[in-house]
Amino acid sequence: MTDLVQEKLSQLFDYEPSTGIFRRKVSAGRGKVGSIAGTIDNYGYRVIKIEGVSYKAHRLAFLWMTGKFPSGQVDHINRDKDDNSWLNLREATPSENRANVTGWPTKSEDLPKGVFRRGNRFRSVICKNGRNIYLGTFNTIEDADRVYKDAALAIFGQFARM
Repeated sequence: MTDLVQEKLSQLFDYEPSTGIFRRKVSAGRGKVGSIAGTIDNYGYRVIKIEGVSYKAHRLAFLWMTGKFPSGQVDHINRDKDDNSWLNLREATPSENRANVTGWPTKSEDLPKGVFRRGNRFRSVICKNGRNIYLGTFNTIEDADRVYKDAALAIFGQFARM
């Protein structure tokens, strides 16, 4: 990263904390004064190029609001990667950030996050700091789901995504 500071950022852009939108104060390339800055990358994040360096808009929002870049990752509370409104952003560890995702449907059925079919029973597993933690095997989806949700709240607190 370059030595981008809050003062330089505020010379180039206006940031509206309630919407998360950065608008240009200075024309650059095809971006004209007053236009919304940045483009959406392949992962769904808004990226803004400043002096040849690409920055994710959510990290620039932290710089704008606090005067420094976040030390860790930035979590979008509502999981919308292009919603960079200040109230939607929070610093997170990689594990906390990963906790705020939905589950993945299996090929044959849609099971709750953290629940997997094991024969005629259901296994509950949670991941913390890159390690899977086995929570047990249960006769019903509901039991496995309840145990997962209890563990998610205990481990991740406000970052838990059910």
